[in-house]
Amino acid sequence: MKSNTERRLGFEIKRTDMNMRHYFDERKGLGEMRPGNEPTHNQRRIMNFLFENKGREIFQKDIEEHFEISPATCSKTLKLIEKNGFIERKSVESDARLKKIVLTEKALELSERIKNDLDEFERLLTKGISEEELDAFFAVLDKVNENIGGKRHD
Repeated sequence: MKSNTERRLGFEIKRTDMNMRHYFDERKGLGEMRPGNEPTHNQRRIMNFLFENKGREIFQKDIEEHFEISPATCSKTLKLIEKNGFIERKSVESDARLKKIVLTEKALELSERIKNDLDEFERLLTKGISEEELDAFFAVLDKVNENIGGKRHD
């Protein structure tokens, strides 16, 4: 195994990200051959955010800020989720230019499964890792994100 000085943090973060995507896409049957246009991992995360904020009006800007993604990336992802019938964009009475994002019945039927899948994935990721190790890991990630101008998730 390489020493810490021989490893590149950016590469390791990217490798971990790719491993997580592969796990979800391949092991959960959500790869290229997704049955019935099942949402991808990132789409599920956005849908879960909408489930967790039921009762609040959520707009594209809220999703951009929560997930720290660009307007273009957010728009592209939301268009796919909408195309697959999981969300609708509805005008707001106070300002017809604003479109709130609303889950469809199709999405609501998946809500419990999506939440359970994300919870299961989180348990897998943290398996064998103590609270102290997680605290240290999150502290380091916060510093990395601050170093590159990102936001903290307190």
